[in-house]
Amino acid sequence: MLPLGSIFFKRIKWSCIVIADAVVNFRLRSIAIVLSMVCFSLSWLWPVQNFLWEKFDNELFAFCGLIVLGFFGLSRSVRLTWPILAILIVGSVPIFQAVTGKIILSGDGYVCAIYLISFFVAVCVGLNLSFDSGSQLIVQTFCVTVLVVSLLSTLIALRQWLGIADSIWEINYSGARPYANLAQPNHLASLLSFGVVSLFYFYERQ
Repeated sequence: MLPLGSIFFKRIKWSCIVIADAVVNFRLRSIAIVLSMVCFSLSWLWPVQNFLWEKFDNELFAFCGLIVLGFFGLSRSVRLTWPILAILIVGSVPIFQAVTGKIILSGDGYVCAIYLISFFVAVCVGLNLSFDSGSQLIVQTFCVTVLVVSLLSTLIALRQWLGIADSIWEINYSGARPYANLAQPNHLASLLSFGVVSLFYFYERQ
């Protein structure tokens, strides 16, 4: 029979290990959330355009933010449904077509597969967040990020409309409608719609 002091210290040691593990997981989760939101912000605000693929950097930032949030922002138990798995199966079709030569330019198949698999990851993250007890922090952080980016994009669009957008942080404006750093007016409209939805979210939580 173990002495009472030995049992007490073992319990203390076990409790410290559990608390340390929880703190580490919480810090990793918090860092992952912040890093993913920074990537999402850059995907909307990054002003650099490539010659062959204008918005490659922006889409790369969005992809990195999604991957970080998916791998580190969620709990260890991941839920999947058959409709979500169907998206993954459809995403593998362009890869099969590229490998078998059905697509002349194989790179097009791989790019399509990356977009479809990214959509699968986004839906999977959304589903699992709906069951996660700590999802409120992620949702609120995302809404704050969308609001800040929407305000900055509105400021850039106003400067483009007034013809004074000449800094290195703004895309050189050309055309009839301003588009901030998103390069397309419809993309800016979608972002501003997200900002309005975020405002409604915080209003309803009061």
